[in-house]
Amino acid sequence: MSVYQLSEKKVLNYCSITTAAGKANFSVRANTIDTAYSKGIYIFANNESYEMRALSSSSLTTGHIKIPYSKSTTIKVVPIIQVYGNTASYDIQASDQAFTQTVSSPKPAKPTIYVTKLSKSTVGIGWNGVEDATGYKIYRGSKLVKTVGSKTRHFTYKKKKAYKYKYTVCAYVKEGSATAYGTKAKSKKPASNYAKFGGSIGIDNHSYMTCDYVVKKITASGNTYYVTGYAVNNRIFKAKKYKKLKITIYCNGKKVAKKTYRNKKINVKPERAKKIKLKIKGKSNQDLKYYNVRISVSEKTVW
Repeated sequence: MSVYQLSEKKVLNYCSITTAAGKANFSVRANTIDTAYSKGIYIFANNESYEMRALSSSSLTTGHIKIPYSKSTTIKVVPIIQVYGNTASYDIQASDQAFTQTVSSPKPAKPTIYVTKLSKSTVGIGWNGVEDATGYKIYRGSKLVKTVGSKTRHFTYKKKKAYKYKYTVCAYVKEGSATAYGTKAKSKKPASNYAKFGGSIGIDNHSYMTCDYVVKKITASGNTYYVTGYAVNNRIFKAKKYKKLKITIYCNGKKVAKKTYRNKKINVKPERAKKIKLKIKGKSNQDLKYYNVRISVSEKTVW
């Protein structure tokens, strides 16, 4: 029986390994001259078999494997080659053509944070999730104030004059007895607590005989909500008042404030829009900056 020597059949002509947080990315291309002999690749991490991949004959074969944050990992890409005997063919590992590289994972990703002044003594701190995070550490200045789990994305912090401090968050990944800490997000001072809306206040050329109340902004402090909107009069007659104006505010899918106004004077000229400000009491310390905010409005107009 005769077989081809492995050195006669080069399987790979390109192999690259790069890293991202918690993973090693590989890109492999088969030798186009010898695609008939190129069956696939084995991926090893620290000499332990991770997975097998078939090789594409016309493009890059790409993928990634998980690697630890707390220690380096040796990645080995071993080609699988088909050799022929007198009566059969065999798939074997071409170990003499293996590509080996030792890599280390970057730190866990840095979260994007949102810090909101909910009141003088209450601050809302929110952030986006970080892949693989075991949890998050929340800091006031350099002082750790709270450690939370991987599913938490928002923390309400209470302290006298809390609005005067800067806050930050960092992710961490726990691997056995080792812990890898990410870079802290850039510290931020609390911003105003508001939500903006994009409704049009243009006159609708009498297509609708209405005087809609269009909300443009809601600002909150404690349990008070300040609503800024426009009464948009689409008619050729003066809008004297809202016989009934009902406002309901939702934050993070929950009703947080509502009020019904009776016989509220507006006095909007024909085909004009007029700014109308409202004040509504509701649930305190709702973070309008971080969470999704929705508003429901219904009105009945007297002309």
